[in-house]
Amino acid sequence: MTALTVRRPSREDAGDVLALCRDFDIALLGESEWTLGDLLAEWDELDLARDAWLVFTGDRLGGYAAFENRGQGRLTADGYVHPDLLGRGIGTMLVELTEGRARDEAAAIRDAHGDAVLQNTVLQLDAGAHSLLERLGYREVRQSFRMAIDLADRPSPPDGIPGVLIDRFEETRARELYEVVETAFAQEWGHRRQEWEEWRKRWLSGPWYDQGLWWTASSGDSLVGVIICRERFNDAGWVSRVGVLPDWRGRGIGGALLQTAFRGLYDRGERRIALGVDAANPTGATRVYERVGLRVSYAAAIFEKAMYGQ
Repeated sequence: MTALTVRRPSREDAGDVLALCRDFDIALLGESEWTLGDLLAEWDELDLARDAWLVFTGDRLGGYAAFENRGQGRLTADGYVHPDLLGRGIGTMLVELTEGRARDEAAAIRDAHGDAVLQNTVLQLDAGAHSLLERLGYREVRQSFRMAIDLADRPSPPDGIPGVLIDRFEETRARELYEVVETAFAQEWGHRRQEWEEWRKRWLSGPWYDQGLWWTASSGDSLVGVIICRERFNDAGWVSRVGVLPDWRGRGIGGALLQTAFRGLYDRGERRIALGVDAANPTGATRVYERVGLRVSYAAAIFEKAMYGQ
C-alpha cells in the first residue's frame, strides 16, 4: 500500500481541495454546496500553517481536515476523504492530526475554561465516519439539520404583527442586538455566551458582515427579535442567526423575520436559501422553519470527545 504523507495547504491548493470536498459530498448526497468562495473564506479565518492538513497517497490528494477553536473550551474538526480512497487510513490520520492540535489547545485553555471537548460533525449517511469516530473514543451527542427553500418567485411580505415592527438593522443598536442574540440562544445546546468585544469582532468586523441583510423586530423602543443573513454561503443565501426573546415567542415574529429575509435575499439574486438547526432545538425552531417552507435537505451527526486526560 502506498505510504501516506502530510503537508499544510496553501492557497494554491484551493482548487484541488475544493474538488475533493465536492466529490465527497456528491458521493453521499448526490450534490455539493461547496464553492471556491466558501473554502477561501474559511481559510481566511484559519492559520493554515497550524490548523489545516492535506494527506496524500503518492501524488494524489486523498484527504483534507481543518481545526478551529470556537472559544470557551469548544474545539471543532472537519475532515474529508476522497470517496475513491476510503479504507486506506486517511480518515484515521486526519482524526489523529486534529486531535493532536486539539490537545495542545486544550492544555493552553484549561485554567480559563475547565473542560475542553473536540467536536467532529459528519453526515448522517456516512456510516464509515460514524464507525471510525466511535472506535477512536468519540460519542454521538447531537444531530443537526440543514434546511433549505427554493424560491420560484419573490416572496410576499409577511403579515403584520400588532405592536411589532420589522425593520433594517441600525448599527447604533448593535449592543442591544447582541444582547437579544445571546438571550435568545441561551437555551441552545452547546451555546456559550460570548463577551461583547469578541462578538462584535466576529460578527460586525468579519468578511461576511452585510448590514443590508440584517433585520430586527422591535416593540416600542426595545428589540425583541433579530435575523442575520449573508449571501452565497454553501451555494445559497444563508441565515446565520434568527432569534426571538423567550417572552415574545409564539406570536409569529420568527416567521415574519424569515419571510422578510427571504425577500431581501431574493432581491440579491438568491433563489435557494438555507440554514442549520439543532434537530432537538428546545425552542421549536424547526416547526417555525417548516411553516415558512424550509425543508430538511440532509442531517448531520455531532460526535464529541473530551480532550483532558488524553
